[in-house]
Amino acid sequence: MKKKLLGSLLALLLFATSSIAIEQTLWLRLLELQKESYLAKKGEWRLSYGFGYGQDLINYVTVNAYSYSTSYNIPLSLSYGLTPKLELSLRSSVSGTRKKVSFLNTDNWYYAGGVGDTRLLAQYEWSAEKINRPQINITVGLKVPTAPSPYDNLNEDQLPLGNGEMATIFGLTFLKSADPCVVYWGGEYEYNWGRDDFRSGDSIRYFGGLSTALNSQINLSIGLSGAILREDQVIEGGRAQTVFGAEAKNRTGLVLGTTYILDPKFFIEPSIIVGLTDEEEDFSFSLGLTRKF
Repeated sequence: MKKKLLGSLLALLLFATSSIAIEQTLWLRLLELQKESYLAKKGEWRLSYGFGYGQDLINYVTVNAYSYSTSYNIPLSLSYGLTPKLELSLRSSVSGTRKKVSFLNTDNWYYAGGVGDTRLLAQYEWSAEKINRPQINITVGLKVPTAPSPYDNLNEDQLPLGNGEMATIFGLTFLKSADPCVVYWGGEYEYNWGRDDFRSGDSIRYFGGLSTALNSQINLSIGLSGAILREDQVIEGGRAQTVFGAEAKNRTGLVLGTTYILDPKFFIEPSIIVGLTDEEEDFSFSLGLTRKF
């Protein structure tokens, strides 16, 4: 009964129709596609790229001020299947931001742009899915500071894209078929190494959601994605202390996406994120393309 209710609610949310009929084979096909799209097969290369756009408006009512920003992002990822369960990845992006701050009827403009930080990752399928447990993938890696940061000679109106610090990355991803859906969830912890007696706050990214198949080529998904950003710290007298005025932030968004499979080696992934917290952008859109070869 619970399974039927879950399927009905998801169908109502995604399709806004009174009923929908999908063959059982499509759920199995979806699960296969989810697994295939996550880790590259042995000897297989996978190139992912795309474009993203976002905008955000923040009103500071008490001081009669506001800020408005737009951003773009062109992600690039190259992955290689070293073994049937191990994938190596190189990820970076080209991104930019244009921000307007209005205070006391005076407008100030700020901008950022360039190549983002580079991430070197290894993803390993630690446990295959079984009846009583999900598939578990482990991610470990390094973030290399290649983006413009506060440590560079930035102009007064230029914003940093990165924090200029090396970082260690560890993550877990879970995937489980739960007829009539595929459920996924996980998280990622990024530990910043610090630089010049200053250490940026660590980040904890999290995500989760449901996927369902519309037909043999299209599947739809709904979920949450976010990050908790901890306070920055300064090293004084050999001890780490929270920077005065620094606050932890929680960025959370509702993610609506779809995957359209043109052929087994090429698929398109458009998605929309609606911000649920003040720290997250109000709205963002992305279009991802993945080619296997």
